[in-house]
Amino acid sequence: MFFYKSRSIFSVVPEGIKTVVMLLLVVLAFSLQSPVLLANALGITLFLLLVSQYSIKDFLKLTIYIGSVLSIYYIIFYLFFYSINTGYFVRILAFTLRIYTVFFTFAWYTYTTDLFSILKTLKKLNLPEQIYLSFYIVLRFLPELEYEYNEIRTIQKSRGIYFWKDPMLFIKAHFVPLIQTVIERADELSIAFYLREKNN
Repeated sequence: MFFYKSRSIFSVVPEGIKTVVMLLLVVLAFSLQSPVLLANALGITLFLLLVSQYSIKDFLKLTIYIGSVLSIYYIIFYLFFYSINTGYFVRILAFTLRIYTVFFTFAWYTYTTDLFSILKTLKKLNLPEQIYLSFYIVLRFLPELEYEYNEIRTIQKSRGIYFWKDPMLFIKAHFVPLIQTVIERADELSIAFYLREKNN
């Protein structure tokens, strides 16, 4: 979903322009409140993904896995803290459109821009090292996380663990190893960052 493809139509566009477009779409996603305007921003990101020849399979994974899970969490969170009123469904729709816009924007950006070019562009913006390095680590980490999840899913399929058989066992068998992997990678990255700071 977040892998760089060197033969995209946007690969020849300078990184600075793509970075400005990405930042503009993310700022729009978080500043707009109207579902109609958010749907327009989502339409722009969908157009960018379509033109860059983003894989339909990856698009469906991004839509189903990430967006729907975050939207469900928001619905549960909102129901827990607030009561249902007339603006409830409008807020849920706006949040869902916002999440999809942000994730589709990042998918487009990482699909059309080399990771080292992203790092160089962020350095040129004179951002503090902690900001651009953490942004780089997140973008570098997303493809590895996807790869690890696909490996775990393949292993659990071979064991005969499916969601429709036992949903709780499915969640445990998929997300416990994934969380363990994430914690191990985060530990490795924090040690590397600590050693780098110590040597400087």
